[in-house]
Amino acid sequence: MSNLLQIVILSRDRPNFLSKTIESATNLNASDISYEIIISDNSESDDVNNLFKENYSKSHKISYRRRIPTVSSSSHYQLVIEELNSEYAVIFHDDDIFHPDYLMKISPILLNQSFSAIGCNALIFKKEIKDGFKKMHEFSQIKKFNRKKDFIRQYLVGNGGVAAFPGYIYKTEYLKKISFLDLPSGKHAD
Repeated sequence: MSNLLQIVILSRDRPNFLSKTIESATNLNASDISYEIIISDNSESDDVNNLFKENYSKSHKISYRRRIPTVSSSSHYQLVIEELNSEYAVIFHDDDIFHPDYLMKISPILLNQSFSAIGCNALIFKKEIKDGFKKMHEFSQIKKFNRKKDFIRQYLVGNGGVAAFPGYIYKTEYLKKISFLDLPSGKHAD
């Protein structure tokens, strides 16, 4: 394990969104965390592949994996998780954006505490990033869960919830214990 953290960006036929996600990941403010960015391309077209070749193929911090043939959403997650080899992982979608201070904010927790997942606040945008942001949730302090039931309850509407799957940093060893193929899922499940 050379990197403490792997940031995996799941992509499917949205190169215009993906380029913004990659830029947000490559422009994170400095921290003590070593990380790598992995683009996992599950596209039917070659657009994402072409974007990577033209703009990011020379970067030492970004790697690219193409899924041929394409797979279901749950299979895509499962493949990505099986390939992880870092202590911690973030799995983003191609329409998620990092706050520039993301790593700086989580560094003290990541480097000094034991945990299975860290959830972060999230900003939602529609169509274009410049259209404005809406906060998904607002927490000013760390919430700790000791029981699975309490953690799951946060996802329920009206409970002040936490960010969806991509809003977390996971300890890889625990993430690998989950089979996404056995979980019920819809078209955009995460």
